[in-house]
Amino acid sequence: MGVRLIDTSNRVVFSAIEIVEDGPDGMWVSGLPDSAALITVGQEYVTVGTTVDPVYVDSAGDQVVAR
Repeated sequence: MGVRLIDTSNRVVFSAIEIVEDGPDGMWVSGLPDSAALITVGQEYVTVGTTVDPVYVDSAGDQVVAR
């Protein structure tokens, strides 16, 4: 099991994870690096190695520019 992340070159990478606990408010996982740009929407549409143009949002859901 794993998730797709974006590296510093905007390439899609795969990171294996282990679910530690899950519940109605989310889940705790292990296996991620200390800092990670996690693809939260659309990870099923990209493949590892693809270069993407990510859109980042803050905790309020507002788009932020991070180029």
